Amino acid sequence: MTHPGGRPPIFSSPDEMMLMFEEYKQWADDNPVFKTEAIKSGENAGDLIKIPLQRPYNIWGFARYCKTSRQGIMNYGTMECHKEFFDIYNSITSEMTEQNIAG
Repeated sequence: MTHPGGRPPIFSSPDEMMLMFEEYKQWADDNPVFKTEAIKSGENAGDLIKIPLQRPYNIWGFARYCKTSRQGIMNYGTMECHKEFFDIYNSITSEMTEQNIAG
């Protein structure tokens, strides 16, 4: 089945977009990234350990979680294409930015 405006929408409503973002954040929080460092002193000096770091929320990760492209998500931030999603999209990207700045 084809859709008049191109491909089918990723989200059926702004609420669904927010729900997917909440799920993405939970996934990101449950799956930290790891940094490898060497122990600096003591009898285990030189041994490598993995240190968990908070996974930053970002548009690339959210798009991957939604199984779409970054541009597919970013299109929801345009008034011309998806005006009903505009406020939710901007709320989501603001939260991503704040989380990255605040750490």
